[in-house]
Amino acid sequence: MSMKGLFLGCLKCLMIFIGLCAVGFLSALITINIAMQSEQIKVPTIVGKDIVPALKELNTQKLNFKIEKEEFHHYFPQNTIISQKPKAGSVVKSGRTIRVILSLGTQMVQIPDVCRRPWLQAQTILQENGLRTGFFTKIHHDRIGKNIVISQDPPPGDSIQRKGIVNLLISEGKKPRDYFMPAVIGKKIPEAKRIIQDLSLKIGGLHHEYIEGAEPNTVIEQFPKAGHRVSREDEVSLTVSREKSIDKEISTYRILHYIVPEGSQSKIVKIKEGTEAQRHKGIKAETPNKKNGNSYIVKIMLRDGFEENEIFQEEKRPGDTIELLVKTTSQTTALIYLDGTLVKEEKF
Repeated sequence: MSMKGLFLGCLKCLMIFIGLCAVGFLSALITINIAMQSEQIKVPTIVGKDIVPALKELNTQKLNFKIEKEEFHHYFPQNTIISQKPKAGSVVKSGRTIRVILSLGTQMVQIPDVCRRPWLQAQTILQENGLRTGFFTKIHHDRIGKNIVISQDPPPGDSIQRKGIVNLLISEGKKPRDYFMPAVIGKKIPEAKRIIQDLSLKIGGLHHEYIEGAEPNTVIEQFPKAGHRVSREDEVSLTVSREKSIDKEISTYRILHYIVPEGSQSKIVKIKEGTEAQRHKGIKAETPNKKNGNSYIVKIMLRDGFEENEIFQEEKRPGDTIELLVKTTSQTTALIYLDGTLVKEEKF
């Protein structure tokens, strides 16, 4: 055989070998591609589904299933899938494990009894039990004090979803009685005060003013006006006429010195029957009772003309000294009370 024939034979064999290798490589490539495509699976949506049908669906797709944890949920019923990982639509290989969180359903709690409690305390108790307060309805009630819970809905002892709402009915206290404001203009101040206090009203302001021709110690203005509707504890302001000389008098400052008396040995200044102070206050002078065994409530009022103002009120023990700097005129009188009893009048 010539060299040429030998060369051609070798070349032919090489070409056949290369062709076989190429065919084998392409076949392997196609086989691998087909195999890889067969392993890729699109993860189905199982969130919101019951665990049984969700498990069947994953088994059909050749996917595994694992519950990572269980928790209460106010929206998803018991044994319903709350979340999944990987997410729906992800592409995974067959045999991949899908991890889920399973719902235990809505957590139920027992409603506590908050009736007859202050509404702020009731609100705190409900929050501590995982509940919320809903509507607050307020009504007047003759036997239950203001801001106290009268009733609740749902009632105590019932079971309710956690974070559920409890509505409360709250007392506004006794319904205030309404009156028509009487006319006190033209009346002397003691009589005007009696009329106002008989209606359970309060004197919120007492102002004095000199009016030409007006009799001193007489009401010349009132607010609210006569005929206006008022309720218990409402305040009434009065303007009272006074002597012209008071407007011109110069005030001075003086020291009021008082020592709290020693019990039954105290020297009580008794107010004579029929004096202006007794008629004005309606107070009978007597030895005061001790408070807490060894102390008194000491109150000091200053009267200037017909106007009175409280300047001191504290609990003091026998022997305690009280010193106050007070602004006075020739008509200023200090009225000293022990436990509500007038015991001394001191003129400056």
